[in-house]
Amino acid sequence: MEVNYGPAPPKEDFQSRGPRGGGGGSDSSKSEQGKVLEARVVYARETGRSRGFGFVTYGSTENLNNALSSLNGADLDGRNIRVSVAEERPRRF
Repeated sequence: MEVNYGPAPPKEDFQSRGPRGGGGGSDSSKSEQGKVLEARVVYARETGRSRGFGFVTYGSTENLNNALSSLNGADLDGRNIRVSVAEERPRRF
C-alpha cells in the first residue's frame, strides 16, 4: 500500500478494475489513522485479480504519518505489509 496526502487524484490516473469492487470512489471515510479521501486497489488487466497493492489518499500529513508509523511492517493475514509514500508519476495522455 502506498499513501498520499492532499486532494484525491483524478480517477483516470489509475488503472484499477476487476469484478471484486474495492476500487473505492471518492467517498470520504475515517480509518484508525485518520480521514481517508480515497482508497484504490490495483487489478491486473489480463486476469481481473488484485496485483497485491493499492493506494490510499489521506486528508493531512498527520494522517499520512500515522499510517506510515502504525501500518508499515504490520501483519495482515500472516503477511507483513509495506507502507510507503507514493512517488508521483508523469501523467499519460
